[in-house]
Amino acid sequence: MLSASILVQDGFVFVDLRIRLLKLLGRKLVLVVQPQGFSETPSANRALELADLILIPFPRALLPPSSHLARFGDKVLVVPPVLTVDSVVRTPPDDRKVLYVMVSRPSPGVSEALAAVKDEFEDHSGRVLEIAGSPGTMESRDRHMSLLARAHVILAQGTTAALEALWLGIPLVFLPSAEASEQQGLGMALKRLELARVIPPNEADTSRIAKEIYAALEQTLRAPTRLPGMEESGAKAIARILCNLLASHLSRG
Repeated sequence: MLSASILVQDGFVFVDLRIRLLKLLGRKLVLVVQPQGFSETPSANRALELADLILIPFPRALLPPSSHLARFGDKVLVVPPVLTVDSVVRTPPDDRKVLYVMVSRPSPGVSEALAAVKDEFEDHSGRVLEIAGSPGTMESRDRHMSLLARAHVILAQGTTAALEALWLGIPLVFLPSAEASEQQGLGMALKRLELARVIPPNEADTSRIAKEIYAALEQTLRAPTRLPGMEESGAKAIARILCNLLASHLSRG
């Protein structure tokens, strides 16, 4: 590790012995963080101060109006989100509607709402509503990709799940957790831009959840939403930035 020219720290922001040693050796520190929801402890703030670059893989249009990171100025770079859904070929079935549930921390009433929506939709439309995924569980990667290909509507809680739905043009019902400030911030942005049906945590009862899901099922599928800052792969953008930083560091060797 001590031979590394660049240390990339993704997600958890803190200062430890590795960072202290690398900075003493004149090496580069790159932090990859979300715009909200990370720790603001003294150790985290010190890591942000020591960083040579701070990368935010997030659509620029959905960024909060102000951020704890703004004070770090030019070393903060917004890059496209890192998504791995380019290989998904959309094939939603015609003989039924598919609702894909991606809610890891369900609020009370989610399961009841899903049952109510299924009964009402099938009674009124005469069509089958397939509910894929279960509240509180996560699917395997292969099954997740398969369900993204088939889903007519996504009920999501996490940031990545919401961005995947936008990228693929799948109507989205977003249910941010009361314990996740970054999800609530994303929910406000999605609502402001009318990109999703957003249910605030304090309104997430059985009736409201069922109402929003039912309304989304009535939507037609839209074209994929390419927000500003989502035109290319985040992985490619980050790789290009790291290559440029490494070249600059070595040239000063």
